Amino acid sequence: MAAEKEFPKSDGDVLFASEVNHFNNKLIEIYTASAFDSSQAGNGTTSNNHELTAVTDTFDSDNIKVSITGSSIRSVAGGSSGSGVTLTVEIKEIGGSYGTVLSTQVDEINGVGLLSEKAYTFVAVATLTAGMKSNGFQIRVTSATNSSASNTHSFSNIQTVEEFI
Repeated sequence: MAAEKEFPKSDGDVLFASEVNHFNNKLIEIYTASAFDSSQAGNGTTSNNHELTAVTDTFDSDNIKVSITGSSIRSVAGGSSGSGVTLTVEIKEIGGSYGTVLSTQVDEINGVGLLSEKAYTFVAVATLTAGMKSNGFQIRVTSATNSSASNTHSFSNIQTVEEFI
């Protein structure tokens, strides 16, 4: 007979309420504001971040998923290249320091005379440590927009969703 939180189960095993509740992913936060939007015109990098709501009840979950849907506007006026947007998701145990879950350049341009706007979704998944489960955790999201010469690049958050999986 399979114990609580032991899978797979077979005929005759008991399915506990805590297991059933875990099957329905728990939504933590839907963030639609602009605190981590970034924009850069000309040479340089602009970076902004936002801490999502701290979580102290992990509902016996082992993993957290952060999905960022954002839009990027870019323009290359000169003969240079290298503009782009990098999104970073970090996690920390309450009282600890942040560690990177995933950081990737989601939009990069190389070329001349380009003007485009596009939306995309970036997903990061992290496994919760024992300390995060007992003390809670917090997620920080950062966008960094870089540009060179007479280029312009920007990132705008549309919706960021944090949920247990």
